[in-house]
Amino acid sequence: MRLIILLSLVVFSNALAVVYVRQENRDVFREVVSRQEQRDRLNSEWGQLQVEQATWARHDRVEKVAKRDLHMIAPSLADVIVVQLRERY
Repeated sequence: MRLIILLSLVVFSNALAVVYVRQENRDVFREVVSRQEQRDRLNSEWGQLQVEQATWARHDRVEKVAKRDLHMIAPSLADVIVVQLRERY
């Protein structure tokens, strides 16, 4: 009789362990799916930011903003000074 009770307790505890592990597995799977969705959103945002950065950094746009907003002009060739550096060894 004691053996039957002991084996019943072992079977019951194993059943509880299976239920617990399955629930943990579900929780971890939900977390993985959530992280994958977050990764996909961040990848999409990164792509949009790269396009935006490329747009803002276009040479013609930078030149236009420099002239219009900062009142900058390109120097004449007479005003350009070329500095040559000695190589360091």
